[in-house]
Amino acid sequence: MTNIKLLSDNYQVSGTDLSELRTALEEMDSITSLTKVSTLDIEILSLDRSRSISGGKTAFRVFSPLDGEMPSVGIQLDRPETEKFKTLAKETRANQLLLRVNGKILFTASDLISTMSTRAGLGGTNISRPSSRRDAYIAELFGFDEKDVKILVRKVGNIRKAFAMHSERYGLVPQVTLHDIIEKIDYGLGTPVCRYWEIDQSRSCVQLDFPERAKDFAKVYGISDRIIPGIRLMTSDVGDSSVCAIGTWRIGKGVVSSDVFSRKHVGKIDPAFILQQIERQIFARYDRIPKMLGELLKVDISDPAECLISILRQIKLEEKVGKRRLQEITDLLIAQFNPTLKYTAYDLAKTILALPDSLKGLPPSTLKTIEGLVVDAVFADYKEYETELAVIAA
Repeated sequence: MTNIKLLSDNYQVSGTDLSELRTALEEMDSITSLTKVSTLDIEILSLDRSRSISGGKTAFRVFSPLDGEMPSVGIQLDRPETEKFKTLAKETRANQLLLRVNGKILFTASDLISTMSTRAGLGGTNISRPSSRRDAYIAELFGFDEKDVKILVRKVGNIRKAFAMHSERYGLVPQVTLHDIIEKIDYGLGTPVCRYWEIDQSRSCVQLDFPERAKDFAKVYGISDRIIPGIRLMTSDVGDSSVCAIGTWRIGKGVVSSDVFSRKHVGKIDPAFILQQIERQIFARYDRIPKMLGELLKVDISDPAECLISILRQIKLEEKVGKRRLQEITDLLIAQFNPTLKYTAYDLAKTILALPDSLKGLPPSTLKTIEGLVVDAVFADYKEYETELAVIAA
């Protein structure tokens, strides 16, 4: 039987081998399905800590969209015949929530409540806090505004767990689609190098680099540094993202992002069509950045510090990180310049591009935002700080 660990909220696998990626994606697809139901058919079971039931069962209050609160039920959470079930039982006690759909019990992921509350028309920061009152109200709203929904379920043996509750329009995209896209990549980019792949319950992600293309760019545009183009592919069947492709650039140890293509989980997803869009919106635009960097090599800068401040202002970094943090970043970058040396616009752009790798302790979401901003430094206006050549009279 497929290992029950695949149902854990904390399940995660990673690697760099693309054949292992395909195996892991296929395994996740094999246990995943959509169950289309009316909200009237969803009973919400809320953990009742005030009651105990004989026989080692755990008490749950039952809320029906049609009949309100119904008699409580006892669920066998602890199963001594298998140690592997303990994680699922522990998560259930923490989430305090089960579903009963057409008579079948579904365990629930901790993130289910976000999409389930959306289907009920609820929101707010406290919606994720377990509460029988919350669960009763969601059931009431399910009955008040009946609609068809699609529950994303992963099943191992006879154990079912709900990870998301989508609208009727949602279309399940097999996660192996990521690997199908990779197999079809052929745009004169050379052999891709997988830097990493990661799969968890929220999303699947793979990062590819094209070092052979970087050599071509260096030769054509006179760039001495290895600036390696790549692509980050992501998908999520629980609603964290659509099918998404992000153009990336590896500068040293850091990565910045540029062009983005995304496709919602609606209708049929064709890997060939997605790749066609990636080629048009990302691959075909790869040479913009190295070409511009080649031009910036020709621009000498008279005041690197002031020019740097101007570029950070042009890319609107303060709007994303705040005034205090912007000053810290500015000081960090200016400290890298030696006043006795000459600098080009290329040197400044490269310094800003390497910024995400220099910052420590920032929230991941902030770093991702900065990764997408700094690439604008390549296309900023450096003319005000360009060194003027002195004309010597004959």
